[in-house]
Amino acid sequence: MKNELPEGWKLGKLGEIGEIILGVTYKSHEVSEIPKTGYIPILRTNNINYELNFDDVVYVPEKCINQKQLIKAGDIVIAMSSGSKKIVGKAAQSSVDVPFAFGAFCGLFRCNSHIDTRYIGFFFKTPRYRSEISHLSRGANSNNLRKDNIRNITIPVPPLETQHKIVAILEKVEATQRLRAEADALTQELVQSVFLEMFGDPVTNPMGWDVVQIGDAVKVISGHGFKLNEYSEDGIKLLQINNVTFGKIIWENIAYLPENYGNDYPNLVLKENDILIALNRPILGNKIKVGMMNKNDSPSILYQRVGKMDIIDENRLNRHYLYYFLRSKFFISELSSRLCGSDQPYINPTAMVKIRLPLPPISLQQKFAQIIKSLDSVSTDQSDVYRNIDDLFLLLQSKAFTGELIP
Repeated sequence: MKNELPEGWKLGKLGEIGEIILGVTYKSHEVSEIPKTGYIPILRTNNINYELNFDDVVYVPEKCINQKQLIKAGDIVIAMSSGSKKIVGKAAQSSVDVPFAFGAFCGLFRCNSHIDTRYIGFFFKTPRYRSEISHLSRGANSNNLRKDNIRNITIPVPPLETQHKIVAILEKVEATQRLRAEADALTQELVQSVFLEMFGDPVTNPMGWDVVQIGDAVKVISGHGFKLNEYSEDGIKLLQINNVTFGKIIWENIAYLPENYGNDYPNLVLKENDILIALNRPILGNKIKVGMMNKNDSPSILYQRVGKMDIIDENRLNRHYLYYFLRSKFFISELSSRLCGSDQPYINPTAMVKIRLPLPPISLQQKFAQIIKSLDSVSTDQSDVYRNIDDLFLLLQSKAFTGELIP
């Protein structure tokens, strides 16, 4: 890192180039899990993952919200408080005005008109920013940030024209990263097409497979409600409902339990290829929160409101076949019709296990699993390329905020 900034650059503080706006406060009885007239959607810390996710939100009365708390293009939403200090400080920028606000555990940084907001957005993704957050919160409650913590973060500020050039370079690399998500989505579409081609639509079961209830072939195990005072700084990962998303297990929001909990709760320890489903709000839009553990996800411990699908006899039911059945339109429709609760829809495992499950010959299920493994092998090769792109992005970010990227 350069000791001196290039000519025309200056070292400033975020408080000098923008303002911090705190999140919406509301009472528990005012929250709705579904849209309502006169209510505004609220983002929470689980919606912040380097980009804003607008899927899993709650709604509060419009009267609770100040107009300044509505998110505008260029605004950066920040996790200000969390049970895990690894989440505190995580930030994501909105590229457009959106009719959303943000909750009390979040804050928002809004730039003034004399700076490229995209330049600031990229700064919030850098290791330098994370290091500043760690330093500024040291000695205070490490799981909470104050407005002054954000205001006092230092940032190298080049001339506006240089900011534009830096943004243009970083946006090109970021666009390449987005191709990964598009490729993953296309792969999943291909898998669903193969599923329908091999097994037919479960709605009509055109191939006449034997049909059982899910509970005849699968046992659903739900997790335990560990308390915050049981969490630790490291140890064994705790798999919570926000770690199960649409076809993936994600660890952006991560909590830990002491290592010995793996021995204390052996029936809740998760391993590679375990299939998990969110029991609260399992369906958003036409997508379902189901994921399969890979070797990097394990070991971890199952938390409440997440269900593990334990296959009773794997000589009868292949887990890859089950996994993609759970993601089929048929299963999503059947599950949706069995959800309980209006404000926070949830599925009772005793209702879920009554859904019909076609059982093709195990040899055909295994053939499907082999196809999936072949596609996974291709995805693994692609992941190596993506990692190189991620490394390049980190390198360019480092150079961008020391003056080394633009001569």
